[in-house]
Amino acid sequence: MAPAPTIAGAAKAPVGVQASETGIVDKVVDGDTVDVRGVGRVRVLGIDTPERGECGFGPATSYLKTLVLGRTVALVSPDGSDDEDRYDRKLRYLDVDGTDAGLAEIMAGLARARYDSRDGYGAHPREQVYIAADTAAPSTC
Repeated sequence: MAPAPTIAGAAKAPVGVQASETGIVDKVVDGDTVDVRGVGRVRVLGIDTPERGECGFGPATSYLKTLVLGRTVALVSPDGSDDEDRYDRKLRYLDVDGTDAGLAEIMAGLARARYDSRDGYGAHPREQVYIAADTAAPSTC
């Protein structure tokens, strides 16, 4: 498997953050959803990527594959209050080797900062960093 792309220091996961679980990513469903062995389906918290058939779906999905497929990831729950979504997916930040995968996708212009206090959801700990990265990111579509 190819190593994860090199990512700017700004995509580093916060130091000292404890993972609620760890596991190996067996499948990347799309740009913001993965299947983690022993854990189940996980929706990456705080981001949104294009859906199948939309501009950017392929690149977002491929990029997440290069970051996490077959690798051990840390699944970080910010406070436990938004544990699962309506599709029974666990809502977690996805950190791999010290890189915040969601932030990396935003910085690459493949994801948008979403599902946060601006959208009527609760604020999340990485929200301000995600929004700042989203503002600075290139638009791919």
